[in-house]
Amino acid sequence: MKLALVLTPSPDLETALQKAAETIRAFISPEHQIDLWLLGGTKNDLRLLQEQAKGCHRLLQIADDFEENYLPERYLDFMTSLYEREHPDLMVFYGNIAGTELGVRFAARLQCGCCTNVQEFFAEGNGLFCKKRVYSSHLDAVLLVKDLPFVVTAAKGMAKQKAIFQGEKSETEIIAQPVLKKYAFVLKRERMEEQPRNPLETASLIFVGGKGLGNRNGFQKLEQVSALLHGASGATRPAALSGWTGLDKIIGQSGAIVGPELCVAVGVSGAAPFIAGVERAKLLVAVNQDPSAPIFSYADVGIIEDGVKLLDCLKQMAEHQQRRGKSDNDV
Repeated sequence: MKLALVLTPSPDLETALQKAAETIRAFISPEHQIDLWLLGGTKNDLRLLQEQAKGCHRLLQIADDFEENYLPERYLDFMTSLYEREHPDLMVFYGNIAGTELGVRFAARLQCGCCTNVQEFFAEGNGLFCKKRVYSSHLDAVLLVKDLPFVVTAAKGMAKQKAIFQGEKSETEIIAQPVLKKYAFVLKRERMEEQPRNPLETASLIFVGGKGLGNRNGFQKLEQVSALLHGASGATRPAALSGWTGLDKIIGQSGAIVGPELCVAVGVSGAAPFIAGVERAKLLVAVNQDPSAPIFSYADVGIIEDGVKLLDCLKQMAEHQQRRGKSDNDV
């Protein structure tokens, strides 16, 4: 089988590569040809992929300023011509904003099947299958792929483990910059300021508050403890929609997908969309006074306790440690 991983330049390019590769881990072997298509990017992006994707058959980079010149039709035109030259059986796009848009529209151009937010693409018997979460992440669906070519977008998030490509350094081909066409429906193009990356995505310690904290005051205690311990604070969607914190703090399927060393969920019931956002945490600690809360089924450590009382204790301990550290420094 011939496969193509299609990536767009982004601050998390390495994560995108590993997540896309994880989706097709079953096909990472010498018997399958895997090409890597990089739509634009810098020399540093190219060097990163050359190092991380050793064993890919070829690395094709479109020499273009993706962020400056991004227009879906422009890249769709170019990818169509590249497809006609290469004829991959499967194309995998990483599920960021650009990747999902391009993947779905590219499948429409090829008039082939497409599946978004795919966790895994694999072969079993004589069939090819896509695995993805459905019904607000309450179920895993396994879908049969009947015809090739086929397009998938890899689910957003962090790979469970680093994908290991087999082989030596990939052959690299730099493809000439696509001609910037004029599209009649485009009246004006304006580049917006890039939004800063959500700090939750890179934090090593995260405290997450849910509706079990009771009110905004309870959530503020969580934020105070998080700050004292040099961590980040996040919230479940219901807590954020209640006005306890900003929507940029939402962790879960509709917010940030995180992978900290330690995640402490306080007053969180553990609905499936939230679990999808923290399943990559190295250690998940759940604090809830309801012993039947679903989150205890996923947590590495469970504490049955009033979350607000526990935060009060943590705050006292952290403040005491700070005072002790200052007095030691004075001495």
